[in-house]
Amino acid sequence: MFSGNAAPEGWAFCNGERGTPDLRNRFIACGNTIDEKGESPKPLTGEKNRKTYSVETNKVKTELKVTVNDTALTTKQLPEHSHYDGMRYHSDKGHLYDFHMESVPGASHNVQTGELYNATYRIMNNSSPVVEESIWYMYRFKTSSTGAGEGHKHEALVSEEKHSHNVDIIPPYYLLAFIMKL
Repeated sequence: MFSGNAAPEGWAFCNGERGTPDLRNRFIACGNTIDEKGESPKPLTGEKNRKTYSVETNKVKTELKVTVNDTALTTKQLPEHSHYDGMRYHSDKGHLYDFHMESVPGASHNVQTGELYNATYRIMNNSSPVVEESIWYMYRFKTSSTGAGEGHKHEALVSEEKHSHNVDIIPPYYLLAFIMKL
């Protein structure tokens, strides 16, 4: 090994010329026997204080892709709500489809127009109204309220496509030139 600008007289820089091996940008390792020869597939890269030798890691699957699985909500997890459906109901005429509502106690009835005043109309389901309560509007039947807005969870699977990394494996170094006696 040598440090300087030119090889001494009778010596040659090991650059692959004049019968020398090309040892530029390579570390030296010794084989098991004197006749064992070989070299790595690529040399170091970079200039002076920035030499690198990168290796690529094996491709492996790391399971980082996220898939949110389906979750069936229970009734308690649904937001609180009611359903409106069925036949329409009118506050002053009762059922709009050939239904006649009898006079309610405490209500007044206009004989000239046939209109009923100050009446409260309710159709009950398990002791709670299924028709919204207000005078002189058309209503739809409403179911009992359901849902409590409780939280729920989803299971998730995390996966990622196979990939590799380049890793610089150069230890601290000091540059010297390899020379051979001619």
